Amino acid sequence: MTLAITPAQARALAALRVGLPHTRLVLIGASALGHHVSLDRATADLDLAIVLAPASLDEAVEPLGWTRDARMRQRWFGPEGAIADLLPVTEELVAAGEVCFDEDDLRMSLVGFDLALRHTARVPLPGSDVDVEVATLAALVVLKIVAWLDRPHERAKDLGDLARILDAALDDDDDRRWDADDPIFQSGLAHDDQGAFFVGLEVARVAEHAHRACVDAFVARVGDPDGEAFAAMLRAARYGGASPEERLARRLDAFVRGFARER
Repeated sequence: MTLAITPAQARALAALRVGLPHTRLVLIGASALGHHVSLDRATADLDLAIVLAPASLDEAVEPLGWTRDARMRQRWFGPEGAIADLLPVTEELVAAGEVCFDEDDLRMSLVGFDLALRHTARVPLPGSDVDVEVATLAALVVLKIVAWLDRPHERAKDLGDLARILDAALDDDDDRRWDADDPIFQSGLAHDDQGAFFVGLEVARVAEHAHRACVDAFVARVGDPDGEAFAAMLRAARYGGASPEERLARRLDAFVRGFARER
């Protein structure tokens, strides 16, 4: 699957990659997620983890034609109308657990960003001979969970994305569905719930203690069918058809089973 970005975004991202040849850039957010799972929503901006100290960001990016938003300090405007949230990430910041943008009260949790930097794939940028690192699906799931836990009343879209992932992460014709030696087949789950089980497996295979604690906290909150978080995820999922509550409950149960199997 190619990157779900516009030609202008691809050109701007390619220029950023070429202009920062010794700096790691990892695509995260909806643009990265769209590489793994088809989404039913578009995104106007790119989300990038950039391995630089926050104090070095302006000096590195401004000469390449990018301008920082005066109000949202993580947001940058680039060539051809490109918009990107550039999130400075270093080993020290990940160890501290958060990043704070200068002259801004915005603090963002960095739990899971170690996974986003450790588990990536190189994907060609459309229309160029440049590639970009894209975080794996498992890493993105952890980032989505952490982002929602960090600001649950502001991040309903993350619940919608997670519902979509649980629905569509595994292709309908994936051979693992029928491989007697594969945990997905061995789960005995219905075809429609196998994808959520697969996501749980993938997350458990990369997660460490801090990530598992976040996943457990997420499941505890959204897993109660009578709870506010379950209702919020159900609204964000925008399921059609009969028994949407049952559908979401099955997906979450399958995810938990997959996550527990690899622990």
